[in-house]
Amino acid sequence: MESGYAIYGVFDNKETFIEGSYETHSPYKFYKDYELRYLGPGNYFYINQDKTYDILEQCVIEDDLQTASYLLNEKVVMQTKGSSNKPDPNETTTDTNGYTVVKRAQYFKNLTAFPQNWFGECGLVALSIMLSYYDTFYNDNFIPNNKEYDARYYIKKTRSGGSDYELDYTRLENLTKFGSTNYNASGSYSYANWSKMPGTTYAMRDYLFDKYMHTFAGVGWESKGYPMLDGELASTLKDYMKDNCSSLQKDIKINHGSLFYTHARPKEYINKGLPTCLVLQKYNATIDSGKAHVVVAYGHKDDKFLAHFGWWPGDKSSAAVVINSATIYGYFTIEYTGQHVHSSNVRAYSNGQNYGICGCGYSQAV
Repeated sequence: MESGYAIYGVFDNKETFIEGSYETHSPYKFYKDYELRYLGPGNYFYINQDKTYDILEQCVIEDDLQTASYLLNEKVVMQTKGSSNKPDPNETTTDTNGYTVVKRAQYFKNLTAFPQNWFGECGLVALSIMLSYYDTFYNDNFIPNNKEYDARYYIKKTRSGGSDYELDYTRLENLTKFGSTNYNASGSYSYANWSKMPGTTYAMRDYLFDKYMHTFAGVGWESKGYPMLDGELASTLKDYMKDNCSSLQKDIKINHGSLFYTHARPKEYINKGLPTCLVLQKYNATIDSGKAHVVVAYGHKDDKFLAHFGWWPGDKSSAAVVINSATIYGYFTIEYTGQHVHSSNVRAYSNGQNYGICGCGYSQAV
């Protein structure tokens, strides 16, 4: 489309929407002259000189796509069409496209500060986005203030048979990446006016990766990714919170599941104003290395979800992708029931003084 895209599958001569966006072009935009392959959200390929390339990671893949398949989980969707609650008017709103979205949906639509998904560790990127959201709007203790860690930065290394990454350098970084806004003499600020949303740095990815990451069946490779399903997301968060914000554990309820109610449950959580991680189905191939991508959903409409896909830090092109409910394998969300603690994740500057802004609009000199 002129400012977006839509991908459809054909099943029994019927077109079924799978993935798209109202605001950004597809990952295939610059590869239309090649032979293309699509195997579900997050799995975009092109073929050049008999080699198959992953568009997102720009590397040669081993799978024989002639034998690969991707099927929507339509039977589960049909069994779980309903939702047991209605949108909470205090925690949700309706956007211009008719989606029920969490109250602070603009945070996700404008979020560009999150770690790079270097080697298929999308679950850690999704958790980073969730932690920065709750740290900014609910309790400043979700991410320890002034916590630093060595962030790893990679560059592409061209090798025989394709491209790969090699370590370029490391840099000590704060886990939190501050947002910014213009100074307001009244001392009151709205997140709707922030020029840059606060988030997390590459250091957050490496901190979670080195210290707390759980993967499905304990496996993970740089060439094939680090699979995290709903249970692994929950275990990783629990271990992180035990070391970094144990006082909040009593105020957290973790909800997750897979296979069943993957259509209804995420809707229920979003209706309560809770952004929800969705584990998307992977494709099947001879080597069976298709990746189960993890995204952060913050809206829904009919059989579709609106999500931040966590690609390309510094860019908003993956911040509002729409997917069919039948692409979902599992879900994960957290519900905070504790007291609000002001954050200072957004900064305003005036006359030599920095001010820290909380998600609620409160400001203080820092």
